[in-house]
Amino acid sequence: MNKAILIALACTVLSPMLLHAQTDSDATPSAPVKEKATMLAIGSADILDTYLSPELYSGTALSIMTTAARHRAGSPLTREQLWTIRFTDAENRAANSNHLGGFLNYQYSWRYRIPCQQVDLQVGPMAEALLGGLYNTRNGNNPAQLYANAALGAVLTAGKDFTLFKKHIHARYHASMPLLGAAFTPQYGQSYYEIFTRGSYDHNIVVTSPTNAASLRHMLTLDIPVWRHTLRIGYLGEYRQRDANNIKTHDYAHMLIIGYVINK
Repeated sequence: MNKAILIALACTVLSPMLLHAQTDSDATPSAPVKEKATMLAIGSADILDTYLSPELYSGTALSIMTTAARHRAGSPLTREQLWTIRFTDAENRAANSNHLGGFLNYQYSWRYRIPCQQVDLQVGPMAEALLGGLYNTRNGNNPAQLYANAALGAVLTAGKDFTLFKKHIHARYHASMPLLGAAFTPQYGQSYYEIFTRGSYDHNIVVTSPTNAASLRHMLTLDIPVWRHTLRIGYLGEYRQRDANNIKTHDYAHMLIIGYVINK
């Protein structure tokens, strides 16, 4: 993973220069190649938020994702958007309290193709933003937590085509990691009433990086032709965590993906 991060960081800096250095000799206009996919993911989640409770909560996570990728034939650059709506219902070990949560996450990436004979390898920068919240059904005081953050990071994809049972299948691995950003968080014991009503600011905007918010999202998918359609199945792993203002949070999810792909 360290090598992948270094490659992605290098590509983040170098890819704009490499793209600018392309000559116009091969700039023959061509129609863009588009790929859209809608996916449903369901699985398990472990949630910790010490602002709401010191207990670990475990339960079910459900995500709805849409992706839209675009590139031109012969171009090394691919642009992709990824929207995710996530819902979570988790309970503590005593089964007397629940965390109900959800968030909307948007990610935009620029990936540059790296020459590689074995796989279609692409790396580059990405930007993402997340807005959501978590509600504890048992808390009377400070029952909810707001999540709002944005970050710049790196993305890596690796694709491979192969044939199985006379079907052309495309396998793809996608990983993204935020590297530098900002997030909203209260101080431990500070109420939202103090922040938003009384204006009692107390370092509620913090800088995030892998040192205090190491996070990773990765997907392994297979695109399988079914009659005239393309079915996508796979695995989604999300690992989000943060340690700031004396509050520790994490959200670990392992999910099964099923979806539908449209190529134009």
